[in-house]
Amino acid sequence: MAQTEAQPKPKLKLWTRDFIIGAGINFLIMANYFALMVITADYAMEEYGAPASFAGLVASIFIVGALIARLVGGGILDSIGRRRMLIVAVVAECVMSALYFLNLGLAFLFIIRILHGISYGAASIAVSTIVTSIIPEECKGEGVGYFMLSNTLGTAIGPFMGMAISQAIGIRGLFAVCLAIALICLASLLWFKPPREERKPFAGGGAHLRDFIEPTAIPIGVVACLVFFGYASILTFLSSYAERAGIQTAASFFFVAYAITMFISRLFTGKIFDRRGANVVMIPAFVLAIAGMAAVGLAVNGAILLLGAALLGAGIGTLQSCGLTIALQKASVRRISLANSTYYVLMDGGVGLGPVLLGAFVPLVGYNGVYLAMAGLIGVAMVFYLAVIAKGQAKRKRP
Repeated sequence: MAQTEAQPKPKLKLWTRDFIIGAGINFLIMANYFALMVITADYAMEEYGAPASFAGLVASIFIVGALIARLVGGGILDSIGRRRMLIVAVVAECVMSALYFLNLGLAFLFIIRILHGISYGAASIAVSTIVTSIIPEECKGEGVGYFMLSNTLGTAIGPFMGMAISQAIGIRGLFAVCLAIALICLASLLWFKPPREERKPFAGGGAHLRDFIEPTAIPIGVVACLVFFGYASILTFLSSYAERAGIQTAASFFFVAYAITMFISRLFTGKIFDRRGANVVMIPAFVLAIAGMAAVGLAVNGAILLLGAALLGAGIGTLQSCGLTIALQKASVRRISLANSTYYVLMDGGVGLGPVLLGAFVPLVGYNGVYLAMAGLIGVAMVFYLAVIAKGQAKRKRP
């Protein structure tokens, strides 16, 4: 009796319609967020006469809303449906973007920022979970790397767009553009139809911590928290540091250099991750990030500052995307949503805590000292990775 020859398993496509539209939605959500973030503090001071300290809080309270949404959203995402939650969140994004036009006082603006942060966090975790779940397993690292490029473009184009548009046509012109972006996201959902996932009931009143947190994602999430705590020093103090060092011109191109090397590195690090394993890309990325932060701390001219930016872009960009891939690979299929939210909550927690805690150290050690200390902190993250995570990742190495 002739044996039936096994049919080769068809190779699944990465660049599907849903992958492309999902990445586009993520980019637009990020661009909306960062375009408004860079002008909110100035808007609060000029429009409402808010003191600088409170104006900064009005801008950054957005992150608190996003953290709340990501922490709770991961637990309820699969009970209400990922696409349904994305639709509700994007509709809320449209409403919040429109409410910026209402001049009803500083307290009202503060509330809008919190609610907008919640809608952003819910939309972000929903689209991230949907897209990462449809990436074929054999190219997970590559796919996540390409998807995270939408984050990179959003963080690079959003701030530039916010400053350029507000200066060219005014703050209300920027509000109109951001509303249009949100509406484009909403319209694109008509063509965004990923496979339906299996629903699971939410625990409700008897909920436990595991209903909101994926334990397997915590170790790599801690690494992301430490790395992005260090990166928060760049976001918070770069402008003041560059002004005191007399390298403002170079500082204006810092995030351009950062985005370029991040973009380039993600074109190939994901493929290496899939073929050789996580350690082959994670360990060099730690070294690049440490060297980049040290270069910023030791910058005596613009060239060294931009070298630091380039090294940080390649290092932190790889750590961010490959770290998310590790979190997703360790979680079961049914807990992918929680793995996404746990990773992002810890990462955003690092970004949020950085400005609050590091400000106290600047008078003690100066900006240079803070950046050198953050290079050391990323070194601590590397040691933690090698001690806790690297051994398990070595077992995933592919031939």
